[in-house]
Amino acid sequence: MQILGIDVGGSGIKGAVVDMDSGELVTERFRVVTPHPCTPDAILRVFGEIFKHFQWKGLVGIGFPGVVKDNVIYNAPNLDPSLANLKLSERIFKKYALKAAVINDADAAAVAEMRFGTGRNCNGLSIVVTVGTGLGSGVFYNGVLIPNIEFGHVKMLDKRTGRYRESEKMAGDAARQKYEMDWVEWSDRFSRHLKYLCSVFWPDRIILGGGITKKPDKFIKKLECPVELLLAHFGNRAGIVGAAAAARDALGGK
Repeated sequence: MQILGIDVGGSGIKGAVVDMDSGELVTERFRVVTPHPCTPDAILRVFGEIFKHFQWKGLVGIGFPGVVKDNVIYNAPNLDPSLANLKLSERIFKKYALKAAVINDADAAAVAEMRFGTGRNCNGLSIVVTVGTGLGSGVFYNGVLIPNIEFGHVKMLDKRTGRYRESEKMAGDAARQKYEMDWVEWSDRFSRHLKYLCSVFWPDRIILGGGITKKPDKFIKKLECPVELLLAHFGNRAGIVGAAAAARDALGGK
């Protein structure tokens, strides 16, 4: 079975066809620049470009950067306020006659790792942390996703100002570059985030994903974490793969 996976980002919207037995891409990724303003009509036009590129007639999975419940977008903090409360799958079906399932983008990346990647067959409590512009998170118990958990919004102390700020604004990759942190300083900040997660949730393992994992030799030995720390398998393919897997779960052969 093959499903079209789409990963919506702030700068680009990427799609590829995924083999649901292996979790691997069977096409090259196709990328369209994210429209700004990213209104409902604008994002639907982009999806149309992707469907046309792949001449797609099957099921679609979409990873979206916001809270998603029952295929309804509740917020889109990094895109456009007009996307809030958008019944995205319903709009796609009306416009393109395609059945789609929508999932939070960080949850999608985490699903890919737990279904096909590093977390495959892992039981107990697993936390997937994706380090990109910010910090994404996905939480699983015995392989079952607990959706829409945003650990990147947990507050941590900024030692420079004495104030508490969101973790992703302190320890995301954008923060590392903005504040010109070396890998030692960034690893110290990110370790504080990991230790906090462990102190609250006592996971059996944490899996690190996102763009930063392209260069693990820069930081992995500098991190301090009280539980098993693993590197993700899929890298920047995870969002597409996980979106497709979520669509199979939600839609099956419907």
